[in-house]
Amino acid sequence: MQTNVATGCRCGTHLKEFTFFCNEENCQCFLCNDCVIQHPRHYILPLPLAIEQKLTTLREMFDAAKSKLVILKLSADAYRSQVNRHVDTLVEALELKRQELLRVVKEREIPQIRNFDFLRQVLSTAFNQIENGLDLFEKVQLLHQAKETCNENFGFITQPLSLSSFHKPAAETARNWTSLKQPVSIFGTRGNGLGQLNAPVGLALTLDGDLVASEWYNNRIQVFGQDGSHRFSFGSKGVENGQFYCPRGVAVDSDGRIIVADRDNHRVQIFGPDGSFINRTEGDLNGPEGVAVGRDNRILVADKGNHEIVIFSKEGQRLRSFGTNGNGNGQFDSPIGVATTMDGRIVVCDRNNGRVQIFNADGEFESLFSCHTDGSVRYSPYYVAATRDGHLIVSESDTFSWLAPKKCRICAYNMKGQFMHQFGSKGNGNGKFDRPLGIVVSDNNTLFVSDCDNHRIQCTLLWG
Repeated sequence: MQTNVATGCRCGTHLKEFTFFCNEENCQCFLCNDCVIQHPRHYILPLPLAIEQKLTTLREMFDAAKSKLVILKLSADAYRSQVNRHVDTLVEALELKRQELLRVVKEREIPQIRNFDFLRQVLSTAFNQIENGLDLFEKVQLLHQAKETCNENFGFITQPLSLSSFHKPAAETARNWTSLKQPVSIFGTRGNGLGQLNAPVGLALTLDGDLVASEWYNNRIQVFGQDGSHRFSFGSKGVENGQFYCPRGVAVDSDGRIIVADRDNHRVQIFGPDGSFINRTEGDLNGPEGVAVGRDNRILVADKGNHEIVIFSKEGQRLRSFGTNGNGNGQFDSPIGVATTMDGRIVVCDRNNGRVQIFNADGEFESLFSCHTDGSVRYSPYYVAATRDGHLIVSESDTFSWLAPKKCRICAYNMKGQFMHQFGSKGNGNGKFDRPLGIVVSDNNTLFVSDCDNHRIQCTLLWG
C-alpha cells in the first residue's frame, strides 16, 4: 500500500488527521486512526507523547553537546595555563642564568678594577724607597717586583673570561714569599665614629670587593672600600634581631648575604648585602666564633664553647655537627676560625690544641698540622683564610685565651701543612700586629688582616 503523500499516512483512501506515531525503527511515521491496524505489534505512540519523547531526546543531545563544549573549554584553559606556566618557568630559568653569568663576570672583574689603587701604591712605595738611596741590587729587585705585580694584575683583566673554569682552584705555583713587604695600605683609628674601629675581629669580602669588618667593642658591622673609604654600617649592642653582643667572625655567601657570628648572644645572624636583617640561626650554640660558607651556601660555624663545627642551611636551620672536645683527630679544644677551600674542604683553627685541622666537605677528618714553632714559643691559630692557589694564611698568637699576647704573627702553609713563610711581629708599626685576628685574601692575592688591639686593618699584596 502506498503512503499518502500529503499526510505520510499509508492509507490510500482516507485523509485524516494524525493521531499516532509508529516508533518502530523501520517505520518512524505518523498514522491516522484507520492506519493503526496496518502496524500490528509495532511500537505505536499517541502523537503528543511521541512529540514529547522526541523533544526530550533533542534536549538531552543538546545538553550533552553543551557539556562537551564546557569540558573542551576547561581543557583548553588548562592547556593554556600549563603552557603559560612552562613558558614562565623557562623565562625565570633564563633570567636566573643571566644573573648568574653577570655575577660571575662581576666577581672576576670588579676586584681587579678595585686593585688599581693598590697597584699605584705599590709603585709609589717602590719609587719612594729607591729615591731614599737603596743599593743597586735592592733597586733592581723593587722594580722587578713592581713590574711583575703590574703584569699579573693588569694582564689578567685583558684575558678572556672562562666561565667553565671559574670555580676550579688554580694550580699550585711557587711563591716568592720572601718578597712580602710592609703593608701597602693601613686604615682605621680607635673610636666609635663612622670609619673608626674599636677592636676589629672578623673580615670578609662582598661580591663587589668591599671589605666587611666586625667590631668587638662597638658591637657593629662596618663595610669599607678596599682603599679604607667607609661605605655603611649596621648594628648596635643588644639582643634584638640586627643587634650584637661581641660579634666575631663574618662571611659572605654567593647571594651576597652577610653572615655574622654573634658570639655572646649565642647565635649567628644573616643580613642582606645592604645590612638589612633577614634571619638568625635556630639551634643551640655556645659562644660561636668563626663562620664560613660551604657548598649550597650552607653556613659553617665554629662553636667554641661546644667544641664542634655546626652546619646550618642557608636559611639558618641546624642540619648537623661534627667534632667533640678532645685532642684526637677530628676533636677540638675551643675552635675559633673556620674557612673553606676552593675544592670545598673545611679548615678549622683548633686554638687550644695549637693546630689546624682539615676535613672534607662532609666533615670527615683528613689531616692536621701544628703551628710552626719559634724556638720554645708555642703558637695558637685564631683565624684562617684559603687562597685560590691552595695556601692557608693563618693568624697566630702565643696565648691560648683572649689575654694580650706577647708574640703574634701571620703564617703561610700549604695544604699539606708545610710551613712556607711568616711575617709580622708584636708592635704598632707598619707590618706589625697586636693580636691579629680576622683574615681574608682576595682573588688577586691582596691580604687583609684585622689588627685588633691596634684598632686598624692592614693590607698587603702576596707577591709570588
